[in-house]
Amino acid sequence: MTTFTGTRRIAYAAATTAVIAALVSAGTTAASAAGDDFTLQPQGFLTLPAGDAFNDTMTLDIAASSEATVDVTVTDTNSGLQSTIATDVALTARTTGFGFDIPVPVTGLTAGIHELRVANSADETSFSTTQIVVGSGKAIAASVALSETKVFPYKDGFRDASRVTVVAIDETGTKLPFTGSAVVKVGAKSARVALSKSGTALLPVRSVGNGTGSVSASITDPTGATFSPNSKKLVVSATAVTKVGLSVPKTIYPKKDKYLDSAKISIAATSSTGKPLRTAGAVTISFKGKTVKTWKVSSTSSKALNWNGLANKKLKPGKYTVTYSTVGPEGKRIARSASITVSDKKLVAKTTSVWKNADKVFSDYYPLDEMQQGVCGTLKGSVRCVGYDLYSDSDYSLLLYGQTSVPSTVRTNAKYRAPQVRISLEVQSLTGRGAWAYGSEKSSKDANLRKGTKNIGWLTLSSKQKSVGLTVGLDEYSSLVTNRVRVEYRYYQLK
Repeated sequence: MTTFTGTRRIAYAAATTAVIAALVSAGTTAASAAGDDFTLQPQGFLTLPAGDAFNDTMTLDIAASSEATVDVTVTDTNSGLQSTIATDVALTARTTGFGFDIPVPVTGLTAGIHELRVANSADETSFSTTQIVVGSGKAIAASVALSETKVFPYKDGFRDASRVTVVAIDETGTKLPFTGSAVVKVGAKSARVALSKSGTALLPVRSVGNGTGSVSASITDPTGATFSPNSKKLVVSATAVTKVGLSVPKTIYPKKDKYLDSAKISIAATSSTGKPLRTAGAVTISFKGKTVKTWKVSSTSSKALNWNGLANKKLKPGKYTVTYSTVGPEGKRIARSASITVSDKKLVAKTTSVWKNADKVFSDYYPLDEMQQGVCGTLKGSVRCVGYDLYSDSDYSLLLYGQTSVPSTVRTNAKYRAPQVRISLEVQSLTGRGAWAYGSEKSSKDANLRKGTKNIGWLTLSSKQKSVGLTVGLDEYSSLVTNRVRVEYRYYQLK
């Protein structure tokens, strides 16, 4: 005889009763007799109390391998009491599927495990059994869940409300119907709302004000018993500006010399929702108690404003106050201020010039001819060099090296604008050809050597550059006499 296990297994942490333990370990039992073969499958669940229209009836599906007439009974495995469900049920042989459905009512049953028995009406020794469980309908656990744990009741479509959902179960893990209500409380204020048949409700958060509160529930289960699950934390917040940021330069110089001619004013604001808000705000600039410039600000988004440093189109030196003030849809107005000093100073170009003997600038040379016969020497401040043949892939027969230091005054004022250098080489005599250059690895200027005093033009230096290098290269069988080097610096100061 083929049997079918119809036990409904459940899992719930709080369900530790002997009923559940027995149910989980229970299985279908069967006795067989030649000629009859029944397969049983319970469909649905039974939950007390009877007559409340919740799980009042389940279905037992029966299939037989041959024609048979059967009786269906149910036995309480605890008390041993047996009751008849149906008699003389005619079954048709089926090789697949189920041939007959028997309704099994909860009426007269108690909570716990029950045995359903299908037996041949004419021969009681031919039968099959399966087990079912009947829930008590009494809540042993319930939970409260919130769709939002932090809400902003201002009606702008962003988390304006929170929906509470309450779920209750009995010892079988079945979700129970119930009646009840939920209460939202913030501080001394509270508001109650009835739960729907599905256990949900929209919380009346606008009735309790802002703050950190809780949501609790009280329910009545199908047996008439009350149950109060643990409460949940809820934060009710205003849709407001919570913080503002303001950044301005300390000093500007509106002389239109391209150095801090105007002020970049950066503003930002943080909202309680973490999202951009529409605001009523403004940035104002005042001088000696009078407003000289205003910008309207309509959101918390970051902005960069530019002020030309003028008051009524005039440059008036002194300390100005910049204030950013704003308020969101709710909450208090928040403001922040900072100061800007307006100066009438401007950048003024300065030029220095100094002549140096060549032997104070050039300090080393390197012959590149095959026999390394090239040589340089000094005489009364001048530098004299002779180059020979070109060797290998070299472009020059001799290289002369030197450098000059950038004065500290030039380096100090480089913060205003990059300084420049111009070097003039005084060539007393030149035989053959050559080239020269000055600068650094990052930038340089170069030109062919010529007799007389020549420069290659102004070269921009980096703000941290401490020296300028010079290089002279002689072609094959060329010679040079240089007496002096003039070094000019152009830099800017605030005056």
